[in-house]
Amino acid sequence: RVQQAAQLQAQLQLLLQAEAAQAAAAARVQQAAQAAAQLQQRSPLYQVARVQQAAQEQRVVSFLPKVREWFVQKSTALYHSWQRFVGGKRASDDAWKMYKSLRDDIIIRVKDDATRQHLIQDLRVEMRKDYPQWAELWN
Repeated sequence: RVQQAAQLQAQLQLLLQAEAAQAAAAARVQQAAQAAAQLQQRSPLYQVARVQQAAQEQRVVSFLPKVREWFVQKSTALYHSWQRFVGGKRASDDAWKMYKSLRDDIIIRVKDDATRQHLIQDLRVEMRKDYPQWAELWN
């Protein structure tokens, strides 16, 4: 039994030494990886790659507003259709309620029929200009 205990103790010592060696090796690997990353970050090729990546990201970001601007200018009808689709019935109702409130205010404040009709017509023109996607509401 003493001999078995000695053997187990020797095996335990070997196992502990192996674990310690493995931990030391892992630490060395981690240090080597950090050193390699630092060297890579200092290298001119890495810096050039980072600059190119940043430039590419900047091109994409600066490209998006230009696409939207072209879309608004060149395909106005399609853009207005898209706005109606995205806004839906609620946006249409909000625009109509705003028009009705302004129209009612004109009707209440202005007593002369000719002036009232002229102001309401101006309001319709203004609403068509400000909300072209809902222009059919004010025809």
